[in-house]
Amino acid sequence: MSIHIFWMWPCLLKQSLLPTMRRSFPPILGPFILEFQRHDLSASESCSRLETFLGQLPTDFRYAVEIRNDRLLGSEYRKVLERHAAAYVSNHWSWMPSLAKQHQRLERFPAPFVVLRLLTPLGMTSEQANDGPSLITGSFRRSQP
Repeated sequence: MSIHIFWMWPCLLKQSLLPTMRRSFPPILGPFILEFQRHDLSASESCSRLETFLGQLPTDFRYAVEIRNDRLLGSEYRKVLERHAAAYVSNHWSWMPSLAKQHQRLERFPAPFVVLRLLTPLGMTSEQANDGPSLITGSFRRSQP
């Protein structure tokens, strides 16, 4: 499950979504992907907020964090994830480096599990993927007005 997260959502997750998921899907529930959109915060401020955010979540779930800011990739970010046993979501997104470079900058995996999210080919925007030729079928997909 991928959730678009705002920094103020830990209470909502704890009070509503996570208890429902715990009751409904306990034997098959995988990690929650917490997606943080591109922003102008410094790496230090982002890591501080992420530390606080993850520290407020229940520890009986697995979490994976997807970021859209390549400047956050590094040891400070990885250490925050390690302290909370959260995985890094390796991703192909328009402004992110290759998967190999992402991993090099993190130096190692921060959790005992890995999450990959490959929504588009490397270097292709979502808009291009939705409007361009399909790599699988060779057909042309068009956007709906």
